[in-house]
Amino acid sequence: MYKPIILILSILSLSACSTVPKTIRYAPESDIQLSEVRHNFADFQGNAVRWGGTLVNVKNTDAASHLQILSYPLNYNGRPDLSADPQGRFLVKSNEFLDPEYYTKDSEITVAGVLTDQSQQTVDKKSLNLPVIEDAQIYRWRKYRQVPYPYYGGYYGGYYGGFGYCPTPFYGGFGFGYRGFYRPYRYW
Repeated sequence: MYKPIILILSILSLSACSTVPKTIRYAPESDIQLSEVRHNFADFQGNAVRWGGTLVNVKNTDAASHLQILSYPLNYNGRPDLSADPQGRFLVKSNEFLDPEYYTKDSEITVAGVLTDQSQQTVDKKSLNLPVIEDAQIYRWRKYRQVPYPYYGGYYGGYYGGFGYCPTPFYGGFGFGYRGFYRPYRYW
């Protein structure tokens, strides 16, 4: 009776893991970093790269859309690791229209494409040569939501019954605790 439900739930859980494209999830063999390219662009022109970071701005023209991205190292899944130091900036050129209402400032983005050129950009009166990625697959990550997790415990948070430790809503057993949000209050 429960086999169809278990099968459906397992298929849904597996499909949830496969929403990130393979080119975004896995680095190319060479795994070239932005710091290497900044020092000697000519050696890496035409190579496949996978970089990510936060979106600085979007500029759309009749011919193409241009994204300027502040680069961060990527984690195991290809998502930018914003706890690390930024590595610099790079540009992405896309022939598709990229809506600035969807690609908003500070969106986390991972890009897989080919290094084709360098573009001179001015950032606060400083002229920079930024590498350009074309033929890119662009993946915009969803924002993290922090929610409190259930806090099971306390000094008298349960009892030991026939099935082991059983937390109870009495004596502070079912409270919510997340870095000081809420913790059960005891009157005695």
